[in-house]
Amino acid sequence: MNNKTPSITFERIDKNPNDSSRDADKWAVVPGTFSASFTAQTDSAAQQAVDECIAKAMQLLHDNVTNDSMYLMFEWNSELNTLTVLVTDPSKSVDGPFPVVCAFTWVENLPERGQAETAELVQYWIKDYLTTCSEFYNYSLVAVFHRGDRSKTVLL
Repeated sequence: MNNKTPSITFERIDKNPNDSSRDADKWAVVPGTFSASFTAQTDSAAQQAVDECIAKAMQLLHDNVTNDSMYLMFEWNSELNTLTVLVTDPSKSVDGPFPVVCAFTWVENLPERGQAETAELVQYWIKDYLTTCSEFYNYSLVAVFHRGDRSKTVLL
C-alpha cells in the first residue's frame, strides 16, 4: 500500500438512515454501516482508498460471517461513486450487519473516463487486493462484484 496518502477514517452509522441530519442516507445505508468519503487526487490514491475499504471489511468479517454466509460482495454504484463491501447469503438478500461504504470524489485532474471504465478499474483493484489478502482466505466465501444489480454479479 502507498503510504504517501493519509488513511481514510471510517465512521460507524448508528442512527436511522432516514434521519435528515445525516449525509449517510444518500448512500442508502443501514445502522451498523461503516462509512467514509475520499477525494481522489490520483489513481494510485484512489486505489489505496479502495484497499483501505477492503481492509476495513476484512476487519469486520468475523462479525459479519454466519453459517448462512456465502458471498463477499463488492457493489460499485457509478452514479454515486460509492463502493460497498458486505457479506451476504446465497440468495444475496440477507446481508451481514456491518457493511462498509466509501464514497469517492474524483478530482478534475484525473483522466477522463466513463462510468463503465471506472467500474472496471475499481473491479481490477479489488481483484488485485484479494489475491494477497490472507484474511479473505480464512473464510469460505466467494468474492463477487456488481455494478448495481445483485442478480448480475461476476466472480472475482
